[in-house]
Amino acid sequence: MENLDEEHSINPNLSVLLFMATITLGFVIIGPLVGVILALPFYPGNVLDLAQDITNGTMNEDIKIPFLILQASATAVGLIVIPMLAYRFLGNMSAKKLFGASPILLYGLTAGVVIAFMFPNSVLIEWNAKINFSGSFWDWARDREAVAERFTKFLTQFNSGSEFLLGFIAIAVLPAIGEEFTFRGWLQPALQKISGNPHVAIWVSGAIFSAFHFQFFGFVPRMLLGAMFGYFMYWSNNLWVPITAHFVNNGFSVLMVYLNQLKLVDFDAESAEALPLQLVIPFSVIFFFLMYYFKKLIARDETV
Repeated sequence: MENLDEEHSINPNLSVLLFMATITLGFVIIGPLVGVILALPFYPGNVLDLAQDITNGTMNEDIKIPFLILQASATAVGLIVIPMLAYRFLGNMSAKKLFGASPILLYGLTAGVVIAFMFPNSVLIEWNAKINFSGSFWDWARDREAVAERFTKFLTQFNSGSEFLLGFIAIAVLPAIGEEFTFRGWLQPALQKISGNPHVAIWVSGAIFSAFHFQFFGFVPRMLLGAMFGYFMYWSNNLWVPITAHFVNNGFSVLMVYLNQLKLVDFDAESAEALPLQLVIPFSVIFFFLMYYFKKLIARDETV
């Protein structure tokens, strides 16, 4: 990760502030506005009706395609285009240096690690979902989580192959690129320079990554995912590796949801229930073995 530290030539504290301002401007404001414009041809009403339906979380078929387009736009514009421009021109840093070269085997190994991690992580997903906090904030968070869960299930009820393709792009492809560039390519190296400790940077950026999703009853398993992506970046020094991991994680889930709807598989990827222990235990062992082999392969490649 040394060369990424050098990449941050500006003050790292300023880099973090720039990161926050860019994400807010792009993902919260500009990206959704562009998305509304792009979604209008696929919506029967006017722009005010569309904005109202989106704000109210309306769940009818008229809003599904427009909302997926808006989500894709928010991610593409807010987490890819604007951050990369800001990274280059305001931060005086080149995103090209984040994308290195890794052996093909490493990408397959990355996918295997992610799939194996889903089994032990399912235990944490169930545990985190069932945590019972009291207080007005947690009541609000629980209500928001329930609404988000219903809306996610509505959006992933694909009625055609084209809906699935759009959903796959919006949920798997674009977030893998945008979130990994912003959190692992930009934020993590800046935090490492501030703290002087790569592990602190990985876990803090993983926690911020999880908080970014505003789903507090899934905070811990998502933070662990973010940390895993962070170690992939730290060890490989190649942003394509955590992008691959993120894509496999999201893409596998979306694909399983669609195949379940087609009744081709009997697996509910949207369930918050833990997988059976007879699967969790062996796949936990496989996960740690693959992570160990991943790091060993990186070390071997660096000595060649």
